Amino acid sequence: MTSLDIDGVRAEIDALDRQIVQLISQRQHWVVEAGALKADRDAVRAPDRVQKVIDKVRALAEEAGASADVVETTYRAMIAAFIDLELSVHESHLASVPCTTPNDTERLRFRPMTFDDLESMAALLGDPAVMTYYPAPKTRDEARAWVEWNQRNYGEHGHGLWVIETREGEFVGDCGLTWQKVNGRAELEVGYHVRADLQGRGYATEAAAACRDFARDVLGATKLVAIIHPDNAASARVAEKIGMRFLEEDHGGAIAVRRVLGMDFPEARGRGRS
Repeated sequence: MTSLDIDGVRAEIDALDRQIVQLISQRQHWVVEAGALKADRDAVRAPDRVQKVIDKVRALAEEAGASADVVETTYRAMIAAFIDLELSVHESHLASVPCTTPNDTERLRFRPMTFDDLESMAALLGDPAVMTYYPAPKTRDEARAWVEWNQRNYGEHGHGLWVIETREGEFVGDCGLTWQKVNGRAELEVGYHVRADLQGRGYATEAAAACRDFARDVLGATKLVAIIHPDNAASARVAEKIGMRFLEEDHGGAIAVRRVLGMDFPEARGRGRS
């Protein structure tokens, strides 16, 4: 190493800083690209991938005669910052996916589910009264995954479960259309969850009827089902009120036996399955 005074050393460090910033800028570009492409938050966080990167840079540090611990600490801080950036890009991308919604009803309106709804969705799906006929209420992380699942549905199909709220903007629950398996085949299902304190007011029926019309008139569906726990009489009444009848039992899901109610649309006018 050549002999330098302190100003010379600082100049060398400054030159390296410029190179590092340029490299970080390039990495940031590809992180942003990746954030828009990955399927979900788990793919962004990718702890196994992070560990592989750390193992690689530690090996490179040892080859270069640098401190592997210093390099690891630096890289972990950088990766954490990039993960935060990638998550923000990922969520913004999902939120921007075009999604048509059913028409407003007399009392309700529909809108796409976003991460701004996480608190409301976690409270809804974590309420034992709402989730009586599910294996268990959902955790906050599971509620986040629920939001992500619906945003993927918007992107892949143009529909999913939408947030339902009063015309004044009060959160009521969710309702919408998703593809589900019934005895091994794909069926379009209308699903609905309404806050426990708002049940019994006809909101689920009103929202489900709007989704039925959307499935028939916009999607061009020829059939619509509702998959219901055999003991959930209230949910079955909603399905019956919008014109469904018992079709069959479904076997092999998380619940051993589920009742399948449904209806056909022989004169569907929309664009068909997306």
